[in-house]
Amino acid sequence: MRKFVAVFLLFLCLLPVVADANAAEPPSYVIIVPWADDRLSITLEDSTGREYLGERNEKFSESYYLYYTPNGVTQYELLVKHEGVENRLPLPRYGTYNNIFSLDTDTLTLTQGKMPFRTIFFTVVRAAATLFIEGAILYLFGYRKRISYLLFLLINLITQGILAWYLHVQVLDLSYGFTIGLILTEIIILAIEALFFSMFVKEHRAARGLLFVLVANIASFVAGYMLLRHLPF
Repeated sequence: MRKFVAVFLLFLCLLPVVADANAAEPPSYVIIVPWADDRLSITLEDSTGREYLGERNEKFSESYYLYYTPNGVTQYELLVKHEGVENRLPLPRYGTYNNIFSLDTDTLTLTQGKMPFRTIFFTVVRAAATLFIEGAILYLFGYRKRISYLLFLLINLITQGILAWYLHVQVLDLSYGFTIGLILTEIIILAIEALFFSMFVKEHRAARGLLFVLVANIASFVAGYMLLRHLPF
C-alpha cells in the first residue's frame, strides 16, 4: 500500500505545469461595491491628473471596478459619480502591488481589503458545495462507516482552509494567472487529501481511496470553477 501511495504522489509531482513567459500584469486597484446600480461611475485619478476608467464586472450582489496602473505612481484618488453628484476619495497609500478596497456608497467609506462578513459567507457557500459533491461521490464509492465520513470532513476542512486563503489574497478576476495558480493549489490539495485519506481511512483498500480522491477533486474543481464565474470570492 505504501508503495502505491508513493507512486501516486510522485505522479502528482510530475504533472506538467504550463508556464506563461509573458510579462506580469501591471499594478492594480480593485474597488468592490455591494449592490451598485448602473448610474454609479468610478474613475481612478493619479497625482498627475491622469484618469483611469478601468473595467466593471458583475458577480451576484457585487460590482468590481478594476484599474491597472503604471509603476512609480503611488498617490491616487477615486472620483465617485452618482446621480449627478461627484465625490473625491483619497486612496490610502499601502504600496502593495495588487490593492483591494471595499466602498460603501451610502457613507462613502473606503475599507482596505474585502469585508469580513462577505468573505466568510461566500467561503461557507463554496465549502458546502464542495462537501456535498465530494460526499455524494464518497457514498457512490461504497463508503458507509461513520468514521470514514468524519475523517472525510476533517480532511476537507483543512484543504478548504488552504483554498479559502488562496482565494482571499487574489485579485477578483478569472485571469490566466489566477487560473494557473488555482490549478496549482488544487494539485497541492489533491496531494494532501490523497496522503491523509490513504493513511487514515481504512474502510476500503488504499487504491479505491486514492481513486475516490482523484475523481472527487476533479468533479469539485470543475463545479467550483463554474461557481467562481458567478459568485464573489
